Amino acid sequence: MAIPLQQYLANSKIRDEIYIAHQEIANSRIEETRGQIDDLLDNGVGRIIPTQKGYHDFD
Repeated sequence: MAIPLQQYLANSKIRDEIYIAHQEIANSRIEETRGQIDDLLDNGVGRIIPTQKGYHDFD
């Protein structure tokens, strides 16, 4: 079943907007995590080990 071009374009635009929103959320989380890592490093943590659940610091 074919959908009208106008509906296809509207759906495509919505998908693009959702994709962009997801990217913005992911980027903000990356920046937040980088900030947390920088804070740990600034506070004298010797090394940071990445894990699946986050970061663990070991002095």
